[in-house]
Amino acid sequence: MWKKSFGEGASQCISTEFGIPDKSYLWEINSTGDSFVSAIFVIDEHNLYYQDDERNVVAIDIYNGSQQWLVPAASDVMPRIQFDNKYLFVAPNIIDKNTGKYIANINELKNITPFSEYGSKLIVDGCLIREIDDENKPGLYLSYNLESGQFSEIELPIQMPSFSYDDKYIFGWKNNQLVYYNFSTKEIVWSKPVVDGNLFDIDPAVFCNRQFVCVLAYTTLTVLDIKYGNKKFEIALHELDKNFEKYKGTSILLSAIADDIVYIKTNENIFAFDLLDARLLWKKSENYETNICVAGDLIFGLVDRYFIVALDRYTGEELWKVKNRLPVFGIKASNNKLFVNSSHGTMTCFEWSTPYHSPARLPA
Repeated sequence: MWKKSFGEGASQCISTEFGIPDKSYLWEINSTGDSFVSAIFVIDEHNLYYQDDERNVVAIDIYNGSQQWLVPAASDVMPRIQFDNKYLFVAPNIIDKNTGKYIANINELKNITPFSEYGSKLIVDGCLIREIDDENKPGLYLSYNLESGQFSEIELPIQMPSFSYDDKYIFGWKNNQLVYYNFSTKEIVWSKPVVDGNLFDIDPAVFCNRQFVCVLAYTTLTVLDIKYGNKKFEIALHELDKNFEKYKGTSILLSAIADDIVYIKTNENIFAFDLLDARLLWKKSENYETNICVAGDLIFGLVDRYFIVALDRYTGEELWKVKNRLPVFGIKASNNKLFVNSSHGTMTCFEWSTPYHSPARLPA
């Protein structure tokens, strides 16, 4: 069984058990372009989907690395790849996930101009929604029903929608309040003040699981319960990382959340915090780069551009380390496989056979 994570960025969490991979890879492929586009690739139960430098969208079988389809589809610069059970959205293109058939270009669905290239776009509850003009018409969206092919203009009480959760909820912002919105019933579940200042300057990141909502804003981590939006605590991260002043608060890069633990990766550290009482469980200091990936009882990271490491996510103990032959851009997991995205268009797949169970994990 596979479970995707909810949240922004390239971090990922899968809740099923996972093991320490073999040190030799299962398969390796090269894209048609010079390199993959950063860490932008997604995985479902069967395929890995990515966009190469020539902006082709490609589906790869995760079990043997064979190409399932390739679609030449010019897209926005550095798009977020999103999907549901049937469709893949690589802005502005909608593609049938199973066959690679081109469905539509959302920019051409209606004569509304201009569309901001960086306007928010989300798949939620069977619809693709896109902000029409976030500066002059805030809250106005184009909604495209993926099944019927019908589109309409809708108004939502949110701006800057961050991501969709559980396929029917949206996290977004309104007047500096974080809004948890039920898209299916068109109701606000809760709205809470979380950040101070200009949202566009702060650019807060939101991520969650079924118990907690975490907001990273500049150097502060705020944790709320997801049911009512009540604030549980705040953590001033600049007090724990001496380099925050050096990087002017930009050293918070990525994060992941699993069960009762949240992981924050800065330029040189990974922090693990207990979400029940805000305790710092462990801190690991190395030159960690790009994204982190939580899988089962493990957390994977990338060190010094070439090294892939696996840590016990409860203790921070290093359990596995492999040097990749090329600089690594991103890392993600699915089923019993770990995928590593490297320079020069290379994707490498590692596989494990024995699940790892941390001795520090508390019984369920």
